[in-house]
Amino acid sequence: MNIAEESFERILARASEAGVQAGMAAARASMPAAPPEPAPTAAAAAAAAAAAAAAAAAQAALETEKATKTAASKSKSIFFVHDPTQEYKALRLWEGSDLQIPKDLVNLARQGDQVPLIWLTPQGVTKAAGQGRKLLTFPLTGAASQQIKMAHAKDLYLPRGAFSQAMQALVVLWKEVGPAAPEGERSQVSLIEELHLSVLARATDEHWPIWRRYVKSVLNSLWAEREDNVGMGFDIGKIDEETLRAAERAGFCPRFQADDTVQLRHTMVAKLVLAEGAAMLTLGARMDELHNMATFGNAPAHLRAGPTTPTSPRATCRLELPASPTAHTVVPQL
Repeated sequence: MNIAEESFERILARASEAGVQAGMAAARASMPAAPPEPAPTAAAAAAAAAAAAAAAAAQAALETEKATKTAASKSKSIFFVHDPTQEYKALRLWEGSDLQIPKDLVNLARQGDQVPLIWLTPQGVTKAAGQGRKLLTFPLTGAASQQIKMAHAKDLYLPRGAFSQAMQALVVLWKEVGPAAPEGERSQVSLIEELHLSVLARATDEHWPIWRRYVKSVLNSLWAEREDNVGMGFDIGKIDEETLRAAERAGFCPRFQADDTVQLRHTMVAKLVLAEGAAMLTLGARMDELHNMATFGNAPAHLRAGPTTPTSPRATCRLELPASPTAHTVVPQL
């Protein structure tokens, strides 16, 4: 076969293939279109709905049966025998007390946040137990953080007795959640106790607002943001003079006011030292009246005319609300 014959055969083959394809397309075009599926009748729709409902009911019955079997088997595994490892260790404010530190405060301390002292007072614990305070949930919400911030602000108005009880409760709390001390070092719990005792020994009632602010400032420093395992810049078990001066400035008090004893002779305790006989009884009753006023806010009838003005301008300093808290500890900066 020569070249011309081979080319002619290829042309014929292509023509034949094109003709077959054209014929198949024409056949498909001539075929009638498939009729659309008929719409379901009302009876068919009702049957489908009934079938779906039956399937759902069957599934619900299976789940109920499963739950019943699980409950029945669970009752066989409840164990009433005493297991000492499962005892809840209640953190009591003092040994034998029926007042316990609320669990939400324990969890707050466990996650590394500073607990407001006012919530650790007997009054604060009682309010939590009676649902007077909204308990914290975790993770903390913005509202909860604001609640903590306001509680820290209240710490700056706590009287000496309540503040002292809260510090001891903080010791109890930190014994439970704080880290163990390395061998040969003082424990963190002992440092908090030393802080408390050093202030009680040196602070007079006259200057208690300064010392209260000092303790809060030290506690804020303990919980301030810093790198892991980095200690404090001063010994919290001893009075830090620089921090004490800062507490005086924050309260708009003169320098070294915290240790000023000039007005001690004018205090009621100083007068009680010298009082005798009927004068002692009268003064003692007056001191009890003032104590009740400070505790309950109810003034005796003869004192309800209005507040008295301090006789000495050195007796008190200005009270100021704390500044905004830090992001980490939501504690007021002093």
